[in-house]
Amino acid sequence: MPTCSLDKLGSALSGLCLLHCLAGPLVLGLAAGAAVDHHALHGLHAGMALMVVPVSGWALIAGVCRHRRGVVLVAGVAGLALMLMPIAGLEARLGHGPALTLTALGSVLLMAAHHWNMCLRPLEADSRP
Repeated sequence: MPTCSLDKLGSALSGLCLLHCLAGPLVLGLAAGAAVDHHALHGLHAGMALMVVPVSGWALIAGVCRHRRGVVLVAGVAGLALMLMPIAGLEARLGHGPALTLTALGSVLLMAAHHWNMCLRPLEADSRP
């Protein structure tokens, strides 16, 4: 699969994570009184990570190998690290609000890294000898 397609997929998956971060509390708030299965939420986060991490990792590494802009990979890894906070259990330490904010920021940062990776693709042809 071409790197550009992987970047588009990675960006879309990050967008789904952002949607989950922002819409999840709203849905739970509307369903006040509904029991929340925290084990199911952890499973959902783990399942999303199993999709996002390999796609984003492959796309960003392949892109950086071509355009040689390591800062794109650094931004992507930082975004992934923030997105993986719920799985790492940091939400319990930070509280739901700050963890939600950082996770949403991670999703945006990862989407930006994928977009940046796609924008640098035209430079690939210019940078080759």
